[in-house]
Amino acid sequence: MKPELIIFDCDGTLTDSEALNNQATADLLAELGYPQYDYQFCLKELVGMTMTAVKAMIEEREGVKL
Repeated sequence: MKPELIIFDCDGTLTDSEALNNQATADLLAELGYPQYDYQFCLKELVGMTMTAVKAMIEEREGVKL
């Protein structure tokens, strides 16, 4: 039988992109003047969030428009 669909889910298999993404997010926030959102914060609080949701959360917490 020929498959109709093949899904390739490499996240966590070929690379731990969650850790890389959280480090990149922390680095970017530090560059924007928010060093309090460091790597450990991102790992604890932002895992699984979309970048749209992260942006909204930072804007709300800091009272700014990013």
